[in-house]
Formats: sequence, structure tokens, C-alpha cells
Amino acid sequence: MRSALSSAASPSPALSRRAAGRRRRQRRGLPPRRRQPRKPLRRSPRPSRRHRSPRHRSLRPPPHPSPTNNKEPHAVTEERDKRARRSLASLFAEVPTLVVQLLKDEIENLKRELTSRLAKLGIGIGLFVAAALFAFFALATLIAAAVLGIATVLPAWLAALIVAVALLLLAVILVLVGVSSVKKGVPPIPEDAITSIKKDINVVKGLGRS
Repeated sequence: MRSALSSAASPSPALSRRAAGRRRRQRRGLPPRRRQPRKPLRRSPRPSRRHRSPRHRSLRPPPHPSPTNNKEPHAVTEERDKRARRSLASLFAEVPTLVVQLLKDEIENLKRELTSRLAKLGIGIGLFVAAALFAFFALATLIAAAVLGIATVLPAWLAALIVAVALLLLAVILVLVGVSSVKKGVPPIPEDAITSIKKDINVVKGLGRS
């Protein structure tokens, strides 16, 4: 108990030092020391966002991906699927139009082939008519002149025979040319167009089966 009272009554060493210092100054006649106020500690300003070092930037956590970024690829794929479906639907819708257009083109091709074959047939018939006319007029006019001309050198019967044979040779040549032209136009069936139509039908059947 006494030790506790003595410790409470005795001043602290820091206070005793201050009191001793004051007494010395009073003995020497010096004024007492004035305690200088403590200067407030200046805190260094925090660096702004613009002037932060890359270290601060590296320490910052990476931004979390927003849910909109995750939705964008899904939306893009959905848009692509919609476009593909539309293109497929439009393709199926255009199939009848394409078939009709194909049939029209084949009919036009058929008409052109028939026209060309009929033209060749007409040329052959015209050549036959020309050959007949030549033969007729040859027999009517040239036979007499040829016979009379040859009769001056040979007998009359021989002269007439020579002229007749020459006219027959001319008629045969014209007939052969007409036959070759008619063979090109007969039969008047558009074989190329029919073959093309058969190929188109087979292609359409193959698509229908697949």
C-alpha cells in the first residue's frame, strides 16, 4: 500500500526533468522556453486517375464482362440462322418460277430447231422444183438447138442422143443435191431439243427423290 502511494506521489521522470530545466533558467535569469506549436503533417496528395502509374493500373482488377457482350454473339447467330432460313424459303419459292422459265427456254429452243429443219426442207423442195423446171425447159428449147448444131457434123439421131444424155446428167446432179438437203431436214423432229428436255426431266426427278 505504501509503495503504491509513493509511486503515485512521485512525479514522472519527464516532469521532473522539465521542472529542473525551468529552475536552471530561473537561476540564470533566462526566460522560460516557449513551446513551439507542432506543424501539422502534410499528406502527399493522391495521384489523379490521369497521372497514376502503370503499377496502380496493373493492380486494378479486370473489368467483369457485361451481360450484353455475352448476348451479342448469340444474337448474331440467331440473325444468321434467320437469314439462312429466309434464303432457303425464297429458294424453294423460286423453284416453280425457275421450272416455268426453263420450260419456256426449252420451247423456244424447240421452235428454233423446227424452224431450221423446215427451212432446210424447203430449200430441198425448191431445188427439186428448179431441177424439174430446168429439165422441162432444157427439153423444150435446148434439145432442138443442140440437135441442129450437132447434126451439122454428125447424123441427126446421134446429135439428139448426145443432147438428151447431157440434160439427164444435169437433172441427176440437181436431184442428188436435193436428196442430201432433204435428208438433213427429214424427219422434222427436234432431236436436240427433245434430248435436252429429257435431261431436264431426269434432273428434276433426281432432286425430287433426294
